[in-house]
Amino acid sequence: MAQTEISWTHRRVGDRIIPGYTMNPWIGCEKVGPGCANCYAEAFNDQRLKRDLWGPHAVRQMTGDATWANPLRWNRLAEKDGIHRFVFCASWADVWDKKAPPGARERLFELIRVTPWLIWLLLSKRIGNAPGMLPPFWDEIKDRCVIMATMVNQDEVDRDMRKLLAVDAGAYGISMEPMLGPINLPWEFLDLGRRAWAIVGGESIGKEHPLHPDWVRGVRDQCAAGGANGPVPFHFKQWGRWWPAAPVYPDEDPVWKRLHVAEQHGPDAAPDEWVVNASDAVDLTLKRERLCSMDRDGAFSWHPIHSGEVQQPPAAGSWWFEDHGTKGARKRQLDRLNHDGQPDLSVFGSPK
Repeated sequence: MAQTEISWTHRRVGDRIIPGYTMNPWIGCEKVGPGCANCYAEAFNDQRLKRDLWGPHAVRQMTGDATWANPLRWNRLAEKDGIHRFVFCASWADVWDKKAPPGARERLFELIRVTPWLIWLLLSKRIGNAPGMLPPFWDEIKDRCVIMATMVNQDEVDRDMRKLLAVDAGAYGISMEPMLGPINLPWEFLDLGRRAWAIVGGESIGKEHPLHPDWVRGVRDQCAAGGANGPVPFHFKQWGRWWPAAPVYPDEDPVWKRLHVAEQHGPDAAPDEWVVNASDAVDLTLKRERLCSMDRDGAFSWHPIHSGEVQQPPAAGSWWFEDHGTKGARKRQLDRLNHDGQPDLSVFGSPK
């Protein structure tokens, strides 16, 4: 619970990459939605360390004084550099959890108050609880908080976006991780421009939810178009353990075909002059025994070698995926580009 590899907590300032941090005021949670099905925090803490901190009857565990002292040290470092640091709170808990240890949330808000060089990323699956849990001095710290909510499908966006935007804050983020289907972002969010933040990612563990490239491109393009106040920062965190390898019908995916033809025939080759054979593309680029497929609507099937007579998806927009396991889950290029958008820090002002 210190410096982290989570890409959206890092900042680029000139030639420097400024590290981000995670801080957990307590540990423990329970599943509240479809995005929780393969929870990495539960897998690490309960399944690996046998802590029994997850579930409806589990008691949350307060972290130690050394953990609480870390942000004070990070704040001093940030002040010395004159560069704000991001702190993700909390990766193994939920700030707005009603079962937080007594006094822990109040202690957290006081810590935020005394660390003016830190920008706190408060990500939650319980965003509806936030308005009733804000401290009396929220106006002092709100401009250094990014209020964030996990929304993994359209139903959750339709249900929770208004709850997210009801909290007065410096900026607002939506984490679509693991993204479980195509999502249309509402205009109220897109109109925030640089005060909004869209993060997309695939599932690190579990085998049920590959991330369709068209879903990611859809959010990317909505953010690029933006709203009344310009584009919205877009951050693509990772594909997850399943990497998209080739569309079933490459000729029907122009983005993939353009990249494939450039790689095979040179950057000046015209995609329309080449016909890509789907079976050849799969045979050339993939280990067939590790394949699954998914169509545009999210229907998932294994390659026939795994399960008998399962056929390739017949619809346009279907993709093959290759399983690279949890250690390879952080591949994050979309159409050969990294997308590292973050909110405009000028909206947070200067430490007082």
